[in-house]
Amino acid sequence: DEEFEDGIMNGHKYDSGVFAGSMRKYLFCEHLGLADDDEEAIRKVMDPVCDEFFTEKWCTIAATNTRTFEEVFSCYPCDSAKTFEDVNRLRNKSSLADIDPSEAHRRLKNIKGHLVQFPLEFLCDEMLKPGVGTKEYLLPMEMWT
Repeated sequence: DEEFEDGIMNGHKYDSGVFAGSMRKYLFCEHLGLADDDEEAIRKVMDPVCDEFFTEKWCTIAATNTRTFEEVFSCYPCDSAKTFEDVNRLRNKSSLADIDPSEAHRRLKNIKGHLVQFPLEFLCDEMLKPGVGTKEYLLPMEMWT
């Protein structure tokens, strides 16, 4: 950018590139499900690294969206599937979308934007290293991490 405007990062003023700043605000509004032409929405994404924005907006919306998708579709990977047995249980479970499509549609109206939580606990209780008798076992461990 060759043009700059006043910006805020973590509560401190800085020179924000006009194009880069407007693109960031537009994308954040899209990810959060906020109207990018709404002045209040733009204000909410002005300081993307402050704790208030991250915990009260980003994480809250991601958690709500994740919970809604899991309730409606019984989808995985998810944090509740810590073993292959849990994955099989989810595969065999009928989803709300199949059982009660109108209720599923009603709940999906709670989705805002595109954010979901990354399932850091997915298969955390499983040993995922290749078995001793497999050709994959011969590869260095760095291939799998």
